[in-house]
Order: sequence, then structure tokens, then C-alpha cells
Amino acid sequence: MARDVHDLIGHSLTAVGLEARSVRRPMDSAPERAKAEFVDIERLAAEMIAGVRSTVSGARATTLVEQLAPGRVVVEDDGVGLGASKGGSDSAW
Repeated sequence: MARDVHDLIGHSLTAVGLEARSVRRPMDSAPERAKAEFVDIERLAAEMIAGVRSTVSGARATTLVEQLAPGRVVVEDDGVGLGASKGGSDSAW
């Protein structure tokens, strides 16, 4: 996941940087064009944020119980029972 986030941010920031550079030239001579390019920069930044959130949200949505579930199945298939304890009270997993 770290590599995906790194690649996504690197690509997006490169695109934003290129767009920002292209705004410098028309700022005085063609202000309407410069405004349109600023809109593109805002769009790129919003897409970057959405992409990072999408990539990271999958990792956050997984609970510890969900991560351990495959191991639980293997252990229980071998006849070992598992339980979990939270705050001093034992409960079935």
C-alpha cells in the first residue's frame, strides 16, 4: 500500500507542478486562460486527495478480527479453540 500511495502522490504532485508552471506565462497576458489553468490545478489536487483516501480507506476498513480470521480458521481446523479478551472479560471470537 505504501508504494501505491507513494506512486499516486508522486505522479499527482508532478502533474500539479507542471500545471502551476504553465500558469506563470499567461497570468498577465491571458488572465482568463490562467484562471482556467488554476481550475485544472484544483481538480488535480482534489483527484489526488480522493485517490489517496481511496487507497488508504481499504486498509483502515480492516479490523484486527478481520485480519486474524484466516489464521483462526486454520488453527480451529487443527482442533484448537480460540477466544478473545477485552477489558478483562473473555468472549468467543
